[in-house]
Amino acid sequence: MRRIIEAILCIFVGIFLLGIIAMVFQIIGEDSPNKATIIGGLLSMCGGAIGALAAYLIARMQLTKQLELQDNKDRKRIILEIRLRKGEECLSLINKMQADCNYFMGTWSNIIQDYNLFIERNGLNELDYGTLRNDELIVRVETARDKFISSVRKISVYRPYFNEVIPVVEDLFQSFHSLTENTTNIMRYLVGINQISGTHFMDLHNEIEPLINNASTQFVTTFEILEFSSNLFVEQTQLLIQNFEN
Repeated sequence: MRRIIEAILCIFVGIFLLGIIAMVFQIIGEDSPNKATIIGGLLSMCGGAIGALAAYLIARMQLTKQLELQDNKDRKRIILEIRLRKGEECLSLINKMQADCNYFMGTWSNIIQDYNLFIERNGLNELDYGTLRNDELIVRVETARDKFISSVRKISVYRPYFNEVIPVVEDLFQSFHSLTENTTNIMRYLVGINQISGTHFMDLHNEIEPLINNASTQFVTTFEILEFSSNLFVEQTQLLIQNFEN
């Protein structure tokens, strides 16, 4: 729309100048002794008008370019502010994952301590899942596990803002499934859903002890991955700021 108005303005100025020239020639006639002086004045006026119009168009172009550069810079600043805010949310979410995982590990440690104490006292006794089962501790572990899983799933929401980092983090988080599946599998033994062919509690212990040891290693790995992911987001936000300043 602005370009159309400028084009109309140029046409109007041209028509206006031609109209003035035609009117002057009609008034003074072809044989006027001042003809050369008048023509010189008209040409000077035309040159001044064209120069003024050219100056306006050049100034307009420069202003438009400056506004476009400013708009681009403002747009980049807005995008940076949004991504930095989302980066803070990601870090906050990972901190929550660490807290949820710590709680999950705490409840898991409680149920394993209870189990080990039971095996020390009853290892040679005949296997009876009913006496081994501790529903209160199992509910705590399941609640903590589900809370941790819920936190982990939320990270994918931030993929549009950190497409470079989120896929890497999501791939790392795949290992968390092994932890939750392993702990769930062990609890199925503790409540009698998974049963063994042995007849004594010590037979059960020999069956699931490798799984319990593996779970301990998986918890350590999980914390290492969460710490690494946190550092990734810190580095990404620092890189965003550096790129904007440059």
